[in-house]
Amino acid sequence: MPIWQRLRMTIEARTYGSSLLRRLGVLNVFADHPEAYPTVDVVAVYSAAPHLVLLPCEPYPFSERHVSDVTGAFTGAMPVLVGGRDLFWWSGRIDQAMKRIRSVL
Repeated sequence: MPIWQRLRMTIEARTYGSSLLRRLGVLNVFADHPEAYPTVDVVAVYSAAPHLVLLPCEPYPFSERHVSDVTGAFTGAMPVLVGGRDLFWWSGRIDQAMKRIRSVL
């Protein structure tokens, strides 16, 4: 899951977003990375062969125009726009966040 565009940052297992996705049954292909918010290049993403590429609306505002970029770059990876607040803002609303993310997966 990219969280920033220019540096192509993602998340690893110890982050809130990754733990939330794990509870939904989503495997993070960068879970074992030694950095919490690693910078990855296109080759690393391609090599990881993700089935889904989640595009949150924050901290970087991914949008519909990025969906075609992912589709063109990673054959077999389905791009999905998700709420960034649901993945990165932990609070008492985790149940609602999980319902919203589950609904788009």
